[in-house]
Parts: sequence; C-alpha cells; structure tokens
Amino acid sequence: TWQISFEHIRETRPSAAGLLSLMSFFDRQGIPEELLRARARAQPEEEPAQQEQHERDSKQQTWEEEDSASHFEMHRLVQLATRKWLQLHDELEQWKQNFVSNLCAAFPTGNHENWAVCQRLFAHAKSAAEQRPEREVSLRDWASLLYKAAWYALLIGNWAEAGAMSLQSTKTRRKILGVDHEDTLWHTVAELTNMPREVV
Repeated sequence: TWQISFEHIRETRPSAAGLLSLMSFFDRQGIPEELLRARARAQPEEEPAQQEQHERDSKQQTWEEEDSASHFEMHRLVQLATRKWLQLHDELEQWKQNFVSNLCAAFPTGNHENWAVCQRLFAHAKSAAEQRPEREVSLRDWASLLYKAAWYALLIGNWAEAGAMSLQSTKTRRKILGVDHEDTLWHTVAELTNMPREVV
C-alpha cells in the first residue's frame, strides 16, 4: 500500500518524504516548485544552516519568472493517502501550517498588475479554503490568504467563490482577533462594500 511505501521513503529519503507531505495539500495540478523550496520551515529537525540555505535558494527565483519555472502534479488518491498518514502520525497540522504559510506569502493582493500570479495560484488557494487549520497560529495566515484570493475572484467576476472565501476569512478573523479588533473591522467593511483593503 501507499502508506507502507511512504514509510519506506521517510526512512530512506526523508527530504523526499517532506516534499510529498507538502505537495499533498496543494491542488493536484500545477504545484509550483517555488513554493516547495520553502518547505524547510516545516522541518524542525534540520540544522539552522540547512534552513538558511533552503531560504536562500527559494529567493533566487521571483514570481515574475514563474512562467519558466517547474510545476509538479500529484495524483489525488496519493494526496489523500499521504494526508491520512500524516494525520495518523500527528503531523497533519504541522505540514498544513507550512502549506498555508508558504501560499499566503506568495499570493499577492488582487490588484490588476498581480492577476497573472493570482491566476497561477488560485486553484491552490481554493484547495486551502477546504482545509481549515486547527492551530491558531495558522488561522491568521489562512484568513489573509482567503481574503486576497477573494479579492482576486471578485475583480474577475467570480462572485460565488469571492463571497464564500471572504465570508470564511471574516468569520475566522472575528474568532481569533475579536469583533472589535481594527483588522476585523476593516475587513468586515471591505466585505460589505466590496472595496478591497491592502493586506498586511
């Protein structure tokens, strides 16, 4: 079975297993190499020097060069089996946090000049929307990601997905920050008026 194979990969090639773990959260197609290079942040067993090297590597390629970058695919059943293995071994939220953090950092605001990047990453944002993190440390990034994705969806006329993502984002901000927090209030106003606010 895949779980037995995955355990063998973890024993013989832990870095490859980490790559597969992270890939299991993306949409199955068009997984950007750039976002996989940042996976070091989810591997606490690595030495600081190794983490710094991964971070330097991830900065070498900008999103303006993305058209020439590599993309990967992962079969949906393999993704499901991998996430099941991670869940059974209490690693699911760790890798989900890394996925959300990387994608949130890469997904730009919905301004017109960013549409090419937004389009490439939108399917992965939709995948993230279906995988709400449990850890509070991940929820703020998750809410910001959905807000930016909703902003893009709104401006291209995808009303249904824009509304669903915006609502998820606002509800999450209210829960973790409180209804009276400035950030929550700004995003609530933006949701009601369809006027995007710059995400920080």
